[in-house]
Amino acid sequence: MPTNDYIITGNKAYLEDFKTHSAEVESYISDAEAILGRIKAEGVSANIAEEMAILNEVKESWAHMKHMSTKIFASGNPVGNRGVARLMEEMDYRWGELVVERLSIWYELDRQEHEAALEASDSAWMRSWIIMSGGIAVIAAFGVYFAFYYSGLFVGPIEAMRQQAESISKGDFKAKVETHTGDELESLADSMNSMSGQLDTLYSKMEQIVDDRTRELNEANSNLRESEERYRRVVEFLPDAILVHMNGEVIYANKEAIRVFAARDAGDLAGRQIFDFLDNDYHQASEGRDIPEGGGEAPLMESRVKRIDGVTIDAEVSSVQIKYGDRPVFITALRDITGRKRMERELKENEERYKILFNGINDAVFVHGIPSGKDSSSFRFTDVNDVACRRLGYAREELLNMSPVSIDAPGMDSLRDAATKESSGKGQLIFEMVHMAKDGRRIPVEINARRFEINGRAMIMSVARDITERKKAEEVLRQSEEKYRQIVETGTEGIWVIDTDNKTSFVNKKMADDLGYTVEEMMGKALFDFMDGEGRAIAEFYIERHRLGIKEQHDFKFRRNDGSDFWALVSTAPLIDKDNKYMGALEMVSDINDRKKAEETLKERIGELEMFRKLTLKREIRLRELKDKVEELEKELKGVKAS
Repeated sequence: MPTNDYIITGNKAYLEDFKTHSAEVESYISDAEAILGRIKAEGVSANIAEEMAILNEVKESWAHMKHMSTKIFASGNPVGNRGVARLMEEMDYRWGELVVERLSIWYELDRQEHEAALEASDSAWMRSWIIMSGGIAVIAAFGVYFAFYYSGLFVGPIEAMRQQAESISKGDFKAKVETHTGDELESLADSMNSMSGQLDTLYSKMEQIVDDRTRELNEANSNLRESEERYRRVVEFLPDAILVHMNGEVIYANKEAIRVFAARDAGDLAGRQIFDFLDNDYHQASEGRDIPEGGGEAPLMESRVKRIDGVTIDAEVSSVQIKYGDRPVFITALRDITGRKRMERELKENEERYKILFNGINDAVFVHGIPSGKDSSSFRFTDVNDVACRRLGYAREELLNMSPVSIDAPGMDSLRDAATKESSGKGQLIFEMVHMAKDGRRIPVEINARRFEINGRAMIMSVARDITERKKAEEVLRQSEEKYRQIVETGTEGIWVIDTDNKTSFVNKKMADDLGYTVEEMMGKALFDFMDGEGRAIAEFYIERHRLGIKEQHDFKFRRNDGSDFWALVSTAPLIDKDNKYMGALEMVSDINDRKKAEETLKERIGELEMFRKLTLKREIRLRELKDKVEELEKELKGVKAS
């Protein structure tokens, strides 16, 4: 059977085989419905209601079998899957065996109806020939009697009547005698003519009756053959191997039996003894089973079955005894459970591995149901691992009588209820919780809750990781972040972070205040939005240097929100990730407007001093010239005095 092969191998190619077999079975069922509909309309079967009921049960069983097969094929990995094994078991035991049982009953009804139809046909033929033979005998007797009685006087008419009687005896009931003697001979001839006409009418009616019964019998035989063919086809495509045997000898095997026993065809199995297929260890148990007569069914048993090639497989065997005529016939249904047995062994190994993993994991694991209304019992733990017991200080038996409510710290009800509701809807949820140990210790945990189903019941498996150390580290980090946040927020320098697109990803309040904006107004804006065209050209030059990883410091003129200039000393450090990729830049911005004003004032003073120096220099030159002139005049005066 494709479904069984798929469970054993996990090969999706068997899906196409299943679809082909499904189409054939549904075609046979559809043909059976059409035939039963015609039989019901013609009213030729007394068992039509029971047959229709059997067919409906077969259809319902097939629908369940097809639905379960579809679910099995939809499973991603059927090998070792316990859910798939349960589906296959339910399909075989609940629905497959019901089909075999109902088809056996239907076969017996059709066989009885066939025998009744044959008996009715034989009886009709016998009555018809008795009537015709009796009529012929009566006519012959009358003819002989009248021939001897009137032989002397009425030879001609009597001879004519003798010939008529002879024709009637040969089956010619249309023969007539024309006699006009005006006496008893004429009356006798008329009587014979009347009797001949009545026999002719009777014969015609009997011929019609025989024809009608023959046609009904042929139709019944045709319907019986169609029914037998229909059942044979259904049995051929049953998912179980079917062997029919009489006196221990196999007389029929369906396709699944040919496959299970590795035979080439049904001929390889026909004539073999049924017990030849059983493993030696199971002979005694099988021979000792009592199979009730009259349609009784033997209890289901597991057995080791030998194939024709000598390979031994695991199987489930069930037999039923029916009557075929007056002879007992046994129908044995056999299901190959080799794959299931292997799956059971693998399942047991998986369970052992699960226990090792379940108890070997470093986190606490809790399995519990989902609360339903006021019923809190469904919320209890159904399983916990060793870590959960050690961490909380409870024995395993104690925890199995508790629920998440029992181990959650006080004040966690709303968080727990919200997490339970959300995990039920999403299927998985990670959240934080605080557990309370038996000794009162509060244990912060991170819970990874996952929803799953077991036998149709919704469950939650929660893996709880102790995050005590992480919480301590987070608190240290939080305090450190708070400290540096205060430093950034209260610092005397502006801090400005841009991303790879030169857009603002962070500014502190000092930076925003310096430019006359709020922090919110600056976030997301480009660096170039805070400068004029000349400044943009300068900024683009520096940004390209930043992309090369160059750190530098320079003066820069920004434009405030009110349009005024803001001079700053900008210290820039590129932000590079672990892959040496440029992620943006961090800028420390210091207000140097006072310095710039002082520089402007100094420049002005220097200009003024330069002008004074130049004026002074000119005055000195003029004084020197005057001094030289005075000296010349003094020399001239001395010359005059000397003369």
